[in-house]
Amino acid sequence: MTVAFNLTEFALPPRVVVGDISIARPGPLTVTCIGEVRHMEDDPALGPWWQQKTVTLGRCASIAEAISFISLAVARGDIAMEEGEALDFAPILFVILDRDKRLVLAGEMSGADVEWCDPVASDGEARQVVEAASRIRAEASYEAGWDNFSTAKGLRHKASVLEGRLVDHAWREEVRRILREGT
Repeated sequence: MTVAFNLTEFALPPRVVVGDISIARPGPLTVTCIGEVRHMEDDPALGPWWQQKTVTLGRCASIAEAISFISLAVARGDIAMEEGEALDFAPILFVILDRDKRLVLAGEMSGADVEWCDPVASDGEARQVVEAASRIRAEASYEAGWDNFSTAKGLRHKASVLEGRLVDHAWREEVRRILREGT
């Protein structure tokens, strides 16, 4: 997977002061994309088949830079696979993680744009999101058991987008501020 532009890696300041609290801020941020790769069968009469794939796109110094990086890649259509027999890559969900693999932000492809998931406001809301996503995944499992694979796939996607709201508590306020400002 390559994206057709270069990013310089920057280190975030080792500590950020919020009120009276000094927080060690990990960095840099890793930008990944979950999508589907289209492959062609050996027998053309069978048509193509799809496989889910997670691809690392790059590293960014800040949330705003990661959002800009993703927006530019989507606008340019610069997200393409380098696999031998892969015909196409369709991005579905973008995920930004810190160096400790904590969720910083997630965004779902919506048409030709990315719709960013609004972070939960509290740990109580996070529990509600986890419960709702679990119920949706159970429904997806039930549908798959009845060979309703398309419905199951849609439900799993819905659960993943909902889980995109589970931003780590260390990042919630900063993400909310950046999304409000509309970088």
